[in-house]
Amino acid sequence: MMKRSLSLQLVALACALIVSVSALAAEQVTIVHMTHQWHGDGWHRYVKEVAEDFMREYPHIKVEVIIGAGHEYTDKFRVMTAAGTPPDITDFATSVGNLAMEGLFLDLAPYLAREEAYIREGILQNALELYSLDDMLWGMPNSLFMVVSWYNEDLLDEAGLAYPADLPLSDWNWATLRDYARKLTIDRDGDGQPEQWGLDRQSAAWEQFMASNGGYPYDRRYNPTESRWNDVRIIDAIEFNRQLIQDDRVASLDWDAATHFWTGRSGMAVVDGPGRLASLLDVTFRWDIAVQPAGPQGCHCGTVSADGFQINAYTRHPDEAWEYVKYLTTRPESIEKFLAYTGRFPALTGVHEAYPRINPAAPKNWPAFVEAAAQPGAYFHPSVPEVDRINDIVNTMLSQIWRGETDPRTGMQQVHEQVQAILDEQHR
Repeated sequence: MMKRSLSLQLVALACALIVSVSALAAEQVTIVHMTHQWHGDGWHRYVKEVAEDFMREYPHIKVEVIIGAGHEYTDKFRVMTAAGTPPDITDFATSVGNLAMEGLFLDLAPYLAREEAYIREGILQNALELYSLDDMLWGMPNSLFMVVSWYNEDLLDEAGLAYPADLPLSDWNWATLRDYARKLTIDRDGDGQPEQWGLDRQSAAWEQFMASNGGYPYDRRYNPTESRWNDVRIIDAIEFNRQLIQDDRVASLDWDAATHFWTGRSGMAVVDGPGRLASLLDVTFRWDIAVQPAGPQGCHCGTVSADGFQINAYTRHPDEAWEYVKYLTTRPESIEKFLAYTGRFPALTGVHEAYPRINPAAPKNWPAFVEAAAQPGAYFHPSVPEVDRINDIVNTMLSQIWRGETDPRTGMQQVHEQVQAILDEQHR
């Protein structure tokens, strides 16, 4: 009886060992992170170092980081997924919502919902909305790109103008911008060509004005069915920009590199985001930032976009992939590395106070980045089929408007009709 009992115990122990070994083997997984080449060396360094940190804490998960070539990144993603060897993690920005509509990304909303409150609430709401499609969360943001107002304090001092960041918020509006731009544009030798411009690259500013005037070119952000390019709010925004360029001549229509804001020869720029900081590291003049000037609707809005990470809908390891994405985006130590290596602005609110300490080029009024990103009317770029074709139509017409060849109402009506025809083709 004792021998039989001992034998049964040994068999049970052997079975337990087999089950344990099998379970251990099953837990050893590899997830592939295909990072985008165009994010740059700093981003790649951050990803690789955080992956190493993650593997030390999660030794049963191996992260393999590969770099996807720029123009071929989306194609490679599609080919690998179709071949049954999908990259588990990708680095798409918020402009590729069409891939989410195709069902290529895992819905991360249920994963985020089960996390503790400090994780769920630790990322700026607009950053999450940028990666949202209805109730689906198709990416986790790590950084934000928001367009703000940049100004040369030295030139404003010479003109006797208050800094936009020091004005009452209601006073920083289109009228004030226009007044400042006129006073900052100086033709010292009277040859008709200013040596100092009020605004830089102003032909790119129409999108910011459209946002601050409450305009949006479609009926919805994803896969729209109706063009709104002839909306009066869009026409008025484009007309205001035309007045600055054509009537006031406060900005060069030619993007002359010698007059760009960072050269000190333009008083203001309302077309740049945090990526511009690298150009201002060694300038000899004082500068700062403010939110966008408010349009007639009273919104200090501009364009906001985000970068972050997605989990492939066909991953074999969704739970492990989520732990890794969460480690990349919600762990303060990871995001501080991201700040140190890239200088970009974080979506994680808990590290905002560290931003000026880690980034030597941070502006004095860096909280304006946060304020701009959190604007309720911030402009999120739409995800539209045939986007390149539509952009050609819009940009061609805008060039004609800036040169005074077409008036905004006529031009934008033509854009509306052409874009609506494209949308109708897509929704037949």
